Amino acid sequence: MSFEDVKSGLLISTADPETSIIFKEKRKALFQAIAELPIRSQELFSFSIEGLSDAEIALLIGMRVDTVRKSRYTLVNRLKRRLEEQW
Repeated sequence: MSFEDVKSGLLISTADPETSIIFKEKRKALFQAIAELPIRSQELFSFSIEGLSDAEIALLIGMRVDTVRKSRYTLVNRLKRRLEEQW
């Protein structure tokens, strides 16, 4: 799961009521998982979803660019594992 997957997934809607309910429950679980992250991780996630470059994120949160990349990779995998455990 990449940030593009998450970003596009947050925007998906469907006319099928059952699929729509499942989607809403999964989105709620994702938002809950994000809310439980440390503030710095929430910022990294938010800036990435907004489309900021790694260099821009590094400047904003005071990390090196390679640390931003590694942290985002770890963050996405942590969220993915958490959501897979629930679903």
